[in-house]
Amino acid sequence: MNFASLPDRRASLDPDGAAVSDGRQALTNVQLLRRVQAATRHLRDLGIGPGDVVALKLTNRVEFVLLLFAAWRLGATITPVNPSMTDVEVARQVKDSRARLLVNEDGEAAVADGTAVLAVGELRDDAAAEPDEAPLPNPSALALLIYTSGTTGVPKGVMLDHANIDAMADMGRRALEVGPADRCLLISPGLPGTSAELLARMAPP
Repeated sequence: MNFASLPDRRASLDPDGAAVSDGRQALTNVQLLRRVQAATRHLRDLGIGPGDVVALKLTNRVEFVLLLFAAWRLGATITPVNPSMTDVEVARQVKDSRARLLVNEDGEAAVADGTAVLAVGELRDDAAAEPDEAPLPNPSALALLIYTSGTTGVPKGVMLDHANIDAMADMGRRALEVGPADRCLLISPGLPGTSAELLARMAPP
């Protein structure tokens, strides 16, 4: 499945159906698509393109999902950053992943020299902007760069391409028998298993 175009497919099949929500907001499928398109244009205007890495140091919130899909539409990679990490640990991951952009919570100071920083509250949400068309990503292109806990040393990046994500989401959907009416609670959306669970829940049967 082309997950970069999943918001488009959901909006076409069930425009007013529930898509994602957090303690702050809830989006229907068509609202999700419009917000993803706005975020895509924002990232593009910041110079993000194919092969670039975007670091997300965010709590559990809708914007994580928006930026995930937005980056994939541009052929970019997401590296989730644990919000509980120290500034030194964050700087190490941002540097090691060669992230071009770090998105963090409002009011947080920059911790990575030379890396552009975007406060999540500044993310564009212009729902009236012109629509774009989701590209077909290369299945071997890097989708997620997940860093290990580092219990036995310095955390290392684990590379997951779009084919990996597709297989994990399909396996999760089949094993859990997830259907259109089901809801999934994601405690840590940055981990590969929970990211796959998100996609498994959102993927139409």
